[in-house]
Amino acid sequence: MKDSRNNAVEVVGLSKSFDIKYTTFYGGMAKSGTKQVLNDMTFNVRKGEVLGLVGRNGSGKSTLLKLLSNIMGPDTGTLEVSGKVASILELGMGFEPELTGRDNIRIKCSMYGFKDKEIDAQMDSIIQFSELGEQVDHPLRTYSSGMTAKLAFSVIMHVKCNVMIVDEVLSVGDASFNSKCRMVFQKMKKEGRSIIIASHNMDTLEDVCDRVMWIDEGKVREIGDPASVCYHFRSDMLDSFDTIIKMADEGDLPSMNRAAVMLRDGNGVERDEARAVDLFTRAAEMGYTESRMELADMKMKSGAKEEAIELYKKAAEEGSVDAITRLTVMDGVNAEIAEKLKSEIRKEAESGNVRAMRLLADMLNTGNVFIKDRYEGFSWNMKCAKLGSATAQFLVAGCYRDGIGVEKNGEEAVRWYTEASRHGSARSRLELANMYRRGISVERDINKAIDWYKTAAEYGDANSMLQLGQIYRDGLGIDKDPVQAEFWLKRYAKQAMLGSEVTFAEILKQGHFGARQKDALFWYEDAAMNGNLTARISMGTAYRDGVLVPADSAKAAEWYSLAASMMSNMGNYELAIFQLKGNGIPRDTEEGVKTMALAADLGNANAILYMAMLYRDGILVEKNIPEAKRLLENLSEQGNVQARSMLLLMDE
Repeated sequence: MKDSRNNAVEVVGLSKSFDIKYTTFYGGMAKSGTKQVLNDMTFNVRKGEVLGLVGRNGSGKSTLLKLLSNIMGPDTGTLEVSGKVASILELGMGFEPELTGRDNIRIKCSMYGFKDKEIDAQMDSIIQFSELGEQVDHPLRTYSSGMTAKLAFSVIMHVKCNVMIVDEVLSVGDASFNSKCRMVFQKMKKEGRSIIIASHNMDTLEDVCDRVMWIDEGKVREIGDPASVCYHFRSDMLDSFDTIIKMADEGDLPSMNRAAVMLRDGNGVERDEARAVDLFTRAAEMGYTESRMELADMKMKSGAKEEAIELYKKAAEEGSVDAITRLTVMDGVNAEIAEKLKSEIRKEAESGNVRAMRLLADMLNTGNVFIKDRYEGFSWNMKCAKLGSATAQFLVAGCYRDGIGVEKNGEEAVRWYTEASRHGSARSRLELANMYRRGISVERDINKAIDWYKTAAEYGDANSMLQLGQIYRDGLGIDKDPVQAEFWLKRYAKQAMLGSEVTFAEILKQGHFGARQKDALFWYEDAAMNGNLTARISMGTAYRDGVLVPADSAKAAEWYSLAASMMSNMGNYELAIFQLKGNGIPRDTEEGVKTMALAADLGNANAILYMAMLYRDGILVEKNIPEAKRLLENLSEQGNVQARSMLLLMDE
């Protein structure tokens, strides 16, 4: 339905095709045909909206922009644009390379309908915006692509238009200039003007656009929230075998490699190692080093060692560090040591040594010493994850999310990120929030994203505070809420200051400023009161030990309790000691054991030792030797000498 009052652009049933003629190689017979570039496209652009366009090369983006710019007309369908259009479709369009930048400004402005007096009035402002300085009086042929982009963009920024159309220009400017352009975009939006940007830079589109439209083979495949559309486009480019193999057939080397990996591993497509080898070989012969390495690894696994070595050598000559590592490991004495190392690590891992399991998983995933095998690497990380390793749980979740060494599974990714979060992994909370916000391997759910961002923020994560502030400020998937936006952005800004307060307090505490040592307490307390975890631990320790202040067990317990509420393993451990002993607070052994168990679950080594002793001796808990040994074994495998000693004594 048309809505000219609110829409700047209205497109209905738009189609465009071209007659093409070409000659086969070596002077073969000329052929002709018709290429359908746009096919029945319907969409609108609201007044004051920034619409981004994404799509792989040849999808029809540039043709659509030319139609919108009235450079050509459609075959069928209607296209209505309200008001004046200004566009940058090609950097050199309308410029004369032998003339100066200043002369080209005059030419370009006249093309946009500026009168001579208007050009004179705007000249200084255009030059200042372009940041070209004296270079503006040099011939355009001496300009870099970035300088040409600045010149073109500075002119169009001064055009009084209703709709601005930009094709890939922001991708060639420097960061500071692009930032300035974005500020102008915001100003144009407030004035009710519309902007259409086509770009391969997803980060740019997510930052500046209100909506993004994905064009696929001349059709609108998806239009909506920038984060979701850009993620779905990225995922299609990375995960859709049909899309990837099509690009591979067009000669795109990264796509050849990606398609070969999918065929080799059977990830998203039926396993076909022969076809994978063919694709790896073709890409390697065309100079793609990563494919050369993948092919070499396959040769090694199949026993074709000499062929693999030749491939590694070529990759090494091309600068591959991984290839140099492989060759070094296989060389002479190193090969014997490597074989022994592999054998011993695998033997220790298979005996249940958790530390060896993690080492084995890392080596299989990176391909150092072991030939890279992400599927086996995943299986060892999974064993560690089931034993309670938060690091392994985080890695397993990432593998399920991205399909590395295992089929993609959003539900399993969420499950393992949640488990890692329960064990104190701050990064897992943030990853969960990002998954739900962008719809990564799960159905997009902005409310669940907000819940996880808030959970992470309450544990002191500054990045989550920033994300919340931006979501509420810009209305990213929800209604704008200036009050919530200000609240979270202020908390984010406060975090930077709190970190500085704690650092300064630690400097003062060292006594380098003489009598000012006691001033450290002021900065610790201010940061602690405002939610800084490190400062809360420091305040608890100060009152516990009587450092900077008179010893006060009650106040120490209070500060440790605040730290414990942020899922701090140290805060929970220290609070448990106070609860168990009744220092400064009423003695509560039942609550103390619960708090100590939580600290152990969060990975605190002292808490794990404490709980192991309780289970070993049957103090405050039912005696449980297997559980005591399990705790000590896990801690021992992390290199804890005390845990090893306790295990030895128990075995005696």
